[in-house]
Amino acid sequence: MTEKKSVTRSIERALDILDCFLDGDQALTLNEIAERVSLSPSTTYRLLNTMAINAYLTKNEDKKYTLGPKIATLGARTEVKYDQLIEVVQPFMFQLNKKYDESISLYVIEGEHILCIERIETTRALKQTTQKGDCLPLTSGASGRLLLAFASEGLQNKMIGDNPFMWSSIEKIQNDGYALSTGEKSEGVSCIATPIRNAKKQVVGALTMTGLFTRFQGSNLEEKIVDTQLMARKASEKLTY
Repeated sequence: MTEKKSVTRSIERALDILDCFLDGDQALTLNEIAERVSLSPSTTYRLLNTMAINAYLTKNEDKKYTLGPKIATLGARTEVKYDQLIEVVQPFMFQLNKKYDESISLYVIEGEHILCIERIETTRALKQTTQKGDCLPLTSGASGRLLLAFASEGLQNKMIGDNPFMWSSIEKIQNDGYALSTGEKSEGVSCIATPIRNAKKQVVGALTMTGLFTRFQGSNLEEKIVDTQLMARKASEKLTY
């Protein structure tokens, strides 16, 4: 039992080290990583060395660590997994972005999280912090709740439990056919999320539009909801699986 706990703890620490690179840092020193994961430099070095030997990290000539080639390989395989979905939805994302100059994203469910698999940024100064490749809680924002609303009953029960507010929110999304949020992921930012369905009418993704909440008011909001839903439906009609 002690040995199992030790292995589990080592895995958790290795994952914590990989998480250090989620904030956009391309290279980190041993001491920077040790400080972020709250471990001694000696323990951190042993973990980093093992991860480097197995190509999950790379140690540069300046003694800084970067993500290794295996991480890139795993990322590429994740993209291949969603190649068809991205290829079909992307043209409609460009249409929305061209008309409104807002950030347009495509999310899918991965386990108990949502993964941003494609994103087209606005040219406006204020942008949301979410980027392509980001993984967020399934209950996070309009995109997460939209996907959760059309997920399996088992996953819904696991994620929502006895939270009456969340169940009410899910029911509203199912009835409305879209989700709307303001300020949940980024302060002052609104998000519209609409479902992408495959040929079997299963929801396989969420098409979202995000931007400054002042541009998501009144008739502007209604027009954006209608157009986002329209693009989602057109994309859904082209999915063949």
